[in-house]
Amino acid sequence: MSVRRVAGWFALAWAAAVAAYFLLGPAYRWATSAIHVSAEQAPTRVEATGTATLLAVNGPRALIALLLPVLLTALPLLARRPATRRRLAGAAAVLLGVFVLLGAASVGLFYLPAALALVLAAVASDGASTRAAV
Repeated sequence: MSVRRVAGWFALAWAAAVAAYFLLGPAYRWATSAIHVSAEQAPTRVEATGTATLLAVNGPRALIALLLPVLLTALPLLARRPATRRRLAGAAAVLLGVFVLLGAASVGLFYLPAALALVLAAVASDGASTRAAV
């Protein structure tokens, strides 16, 4: 298997894992505290803590932001011709890089390894042409 192919599959697997974690894993933590006062007894402090997923807090619109990188990383793998796959990997790397920069304050940086893998998939040399040139 070529470096380009491995890098492309790594990018897809990474983006899918990040999306799955943020959709289903604990992305938010909350805590509340209150003092309960009654006439019969002394005031008592009531505390509660918990976690919530990105999907639970933001609803279905979170799917758009988290699944866009997965679609971008899958595009090059769908192409049949190596030249087309390389061009799509380059275009997807640029678009995912923009996503990483725009979303750097929230989830964007988590997709940086996938963007770098797409860059590698776009610029890595083909194993067959390297062997033929030697």
